[in-house]
Amino acid sequence: MRRQRVPTTRLCCNVSAIMVLLQMSILVVKCALVSALIVQPRAGTVAPVDDSARVPQFAKSSCGSCGSFAFRDEFLTWLQKECIPHEPLMLPLDDYATPLFPPGPIYLIGDPETTNLAVHLLATPQQSPLFEHSKVDEASKINEKLPDDNPSRWSAVLTGDFLDYQWIHLHQDIWSSEDKKDIVKARLLAKSLQRVSRRHFARKTVVRRIDAPTGATFLHQHHLWGATRAKYTYGLFSKATQELVAVATFSPRRHVMRCGQKFRSHELIRYCACRDEHVVGGITKLLAAFCRDVAPDDIVTCIDRDWGRGDGWHSLGFETVQLMPPLVMAIDKQPNIETDEKIIINRRHLVGAGVTPASSDVQKSPSVFTRPTLSEDIWEDLGNCCLEGELSGADDATKELTALTCLDRHGLAPVYDAGVERLILVIRGSKLEPHVELKRVELGLSPYDKEHLYSAHELWQQSVPTFPNEYYSVSVGVNALLNGARRAFVNKTNNVPANP
Repeated sequence: MRRQRVPTTRLCCNVSAIMVLLQMSILVVKCALVSALIVQPRAGTVAPVDDSARVPQFAKSSCGSCGSFAFRDEFLTWLQKECIPHEPLMLPLDDYATPLFPPGPIYLIGDPETTNLAVHLLATPQQSPLFEHSKVDEASKINEKLPDDNPSRWSAVLTGDFLDYQWIHLHQDIWSSEDKKDIVKARLLAKSLQRVSRRHFARKTVVRRIDAPTGATFLHQHHLWGATRAKYTYGLFSKATQELVAVATFSPRRHVMRCGQKFRSHELIRYCACRDEHVVGGITKLLAAFCRDVAPDDIVTCIDRDWGRGDGWHSLGFETVQLMPPLVMAIDKQPNIETDEKIIINRRHLVGAGVTPASSDVQKSPSVFTRPTLSEDIWEDLGNCCLEGELSGADDATKELTALTCLDRHGLAPVYDAGVERLILVIRGSKLEPHVELKRVELGLSPYDKEHLYSAHELWQQSVPTFPNEYYSVSVGVNALLNGARRAFVNKTNNVPANP
């Protein structure tokens, strides 16, 4: 009797089903292993004896009052759900007169054998902490300094293997935000496990100019900083599906004299891909398209130091040229964690594009470019509080205390980011130079001067006009807060000697 052949499609289906079951089994085993994994804290500290002891020792005194435990537990629950290995990081403080790192638990996440990703949790203040700065960038500032003799090299200023970690400073209000929490979780998954839903390759995409509303909507959904106004908006589309997978926006041209030469300078304002996807070579392709259309001489951009340094941009030709001090913002003080009352906590920006006193009309119908800020009455109170009587001639510390008291009076507390890192890409001599040649001929621009070559740092330092190296505001009260953050930043970085 002739054997009946099994249809190929049925075999494929059976094999596919077996593979799916096998993958699910592997995932279950991984989750079980992660859940059962008991790890010892690093840096030679004593092993924890209970759950509360897993918080770094320097944070215990402040975590209970500011809700760090609740934030920590929610974060750890999510890590376990996503099967992300993690362990607490305890940094030694006994050798230093004052804590060099801010309060808040720190966890290493990712592969226990290779991870260097440290997540620093910062809870929303429940009350103003006696006007002591809860600086979030101490780890980055103390560990890294831009030396005067060699600004292109980042140096460690303390000793210890923990200096090699990549720092993420995660604020509770960002983690809990309805608009941002999915972006945060996607970035953590990508950084810790390289887990993304899809990978795109630049060669399988096409670049097109897109309108501002389309770009703004995409950035609002996928970028932690949201959208801002821009002159040029470029989109990267999948050739297979015509789906928009990445967006980059650029500023108008700015003529800058660098080392006596006229430069056509632009700023890369925003770049991001879909929050749970990765585009290999995406930013390079977008930069090349922009260079072909506009022929810039240099491109400046900023990196959010809450999410690490600009190391990844260096491979594209960017060089770090400036480090900005922490930026202060105001936030609703967190309600008591003992209650079940759910209150939305809003972060209010005090400086930057799109920040103006919020009238009732703006609050009712904000645009995608509107950044949450203070109401008109709080702006007025904050601007006048440092001008009353003897305060007009008071020192900076007194003015800062007065401004903090004003925020506290309105139910607000200060929060600080880790500052930004400024980078510049000089087109001449870079991989992007061939992309500007045709446009330069079309515009009648003279060939690049090959005889007088300057480094990116020389060009940046000898520029007119220059980018400001600090934040400022027309409000006296806001300036007092900014000055306080800057003083703490300068004192911390200058008081610790750099390694040779």
